[in-house]
Amino acid sequence: MTNNSDYYFGGSLPLESETYVERQADDLLFQNLRQANFSYVLNSRQMGKSSLMVRTKKRLEKNGVGCVVIDLTTIGSQNINEAQWYSGVVKEIVDGLQLEINWRKWWKEKQNDTISTVQVFGGFLWEALLPEVANNDRQAVIFVDEIDGIINLPFGTYDFFALIRACHNKRAEFPLYNR
Repeated sequence: MTNNSDYYFGGSLPLESETYVERQADDLLFQNLRQANFSYVLNSRQMGKSSLMVRTKKRLEKNGVGCVVIDLTTIGSQNINEAQWYSGVVKEIVDGLQLEINWRKWWKEKQNDTISTVQVFGGFLWEALLPEVANNDRQAVIFVDEIDGIINLPFGTYDFFALIRACHNKRAEFPLYNR
C-alpha cells in the first residue's frame, strides 16, 4: 500500500521531500547565482521550476546571500494600475530582504508625472536597494516566480523585463549591480 503523503500535486515540494530529484540544473543555477550571473528557468507548468527555486534559495541563504521570492500572482493583476503593481514589487523586495527602507515614503517622493513608473522602479533598485545591500556587505538574489501572473495586467509589461535586462547590462559600467 502506498502512502499518499509521498505525492504532491501542484506547487513546490517541501524542502524535506524525499521525492525531489536533483538535476544538473540545481548546481548550474546555484553556481550562476553565486557568481551574480543573470539566470532564468523556463519550462512548462508543473515541471519543478518553483521547487528548484525554493531549494536554490535555501542553499544561497546558507551561503550568506539575501534572497527574496516575488510571486507575481500575489501582487495582483485585476483592478490594479501600473504604479500600484510596481510599488507592490518594491514592497515584496523590501519585506523579503528585510531591508531598512521606508519604501512607501521613498515611492511617494519619487513617483510623479515627469518620469515613467518603470524609471521610478529602476531608481529604487539603484538608489535604495543596491546601496542598502552594499552597506550590509552582502549579495542579493531576486527570484521572480509565476511570470504568467502578468498576462492579464491592464498595462504593458515589456518595460519590466527590459529593466531586468538593463540592470544586467549595467554591471559592466557599475559594479554595484553585481550585488
